[in-house]
Amino acid sequence: VRLTEIDPTMASPHEGADPDLAIDLRASVSRLPSATRDATALRYAAGLTAAEIGVVLGKRPDAVQKLIERGLESLRETLL
Repeated sequence: VRLTEIDPTMASPHEGADPDLAIDLRASVSRLPSATRDATALRYAAGLTAAEIGVVLGKRPDAVQKLIERGLESLRETLL
């Protein structure tokens, strides 16, 4: 299962959010490796646990957690 690409023109879910930052975030997320992007999106957009994401992606929960940690670190480096 793969999530669709993130559309950088999509409206921000947060009123008053900086539109440029939202576009930068979406672009950065779209550049993550697909498994990392999927795990991170399922965690933060869908609110699933690492165990639940593991079932969806066919990975162990500890591997999912590592994907999420790497994704967040990559986003921090890109956006800061």
